[in-house]
Amino acid sequence: MRPVFICGCGRSGTHLIAKTFASSVKVDVTIEVPFVFNRSLRLALGIPKRRDWPQLVDRYRRASALASWPRRAYVDKSHPNLWLAEGLLDKFPGAYFVLVHRRVEGVISSMLKHAGCLRHFRHWRRFPVPNKFLGITREIGREYDDLPVVTKCFLRWKAHADETVRLYKKLPQSNTLLIQYEKFVKDPTPFLHFMFGVCVCSDMYPPPLHPERAVAWKAALSRETRVVINKLKDKYGEPDKSILGSAPSPR
Repeated sequence: MRPVFICGCGRSGTHLIAKTFASSVKVDVTIEVPFVFNRSLRLALGIPKRRDWPQLVDRYRRASALASWPRRAYVDKSHPNLWLAEGLLDKFPGAYFVLVHRRVEGVISSMLKHAGCLRHFRHWRRFPVPNKFLGITREIGREYDDLPVVTKCFLRWKAHADETVRLYKKLPQSNTLLIQYEKFVKDPTPFLHFMFGVCVCSDMYPPPLHPERAVAWKAALSRETRVVINKLKDKYGEPDKSILGSAPSPR
């Protein structure tokens, strides 16, 4: 049974998509299981232990094999797998990738309240630089300690968004689905059509959706913070909107 990997930036809505898959009795879903997630995160951050990669692959291989009738798909939600996607595809040629993207304001608003995200920013020197996961180049690393936390959130978001675009262009067309969070919470129907196809089922329903949450950042972020984010867009650039704004479509 081929695995399905839900990937994206942390705080982008990957959990919601996993819960939607889990609503089907025909889908076996794991959501940030510590054994898997911790290895995925260490690999993505560039601090793997010696056996992390083979152990991760072995766990996915066994989980896929154990998913049995009436289940028709095995889905794992470990968002750092965004950075391992090509390696996973090499090990699982039939794997399907669900890439989740959320606009920067919503992600930053959530990151600012998430202890795990803030901890990575504080302890960034424990990780190699350049660091693709945190969006730290060698040049940025020279001033990273002095950057405001909003800037650190933006850099991590942008690095993940750029990687999402790159993977969307490179991964097999028939095995990739891009989901834009804001569109999903407003109307999941177009996405469900593709998700049904991924898992060969039609009994999938998202949990209660609250479209207002997609714009909750407008109340959570101060006007000054929103101005800073717009300046960061000008300074560091934005990912390809022609792709990230085109969801849902497997191309």
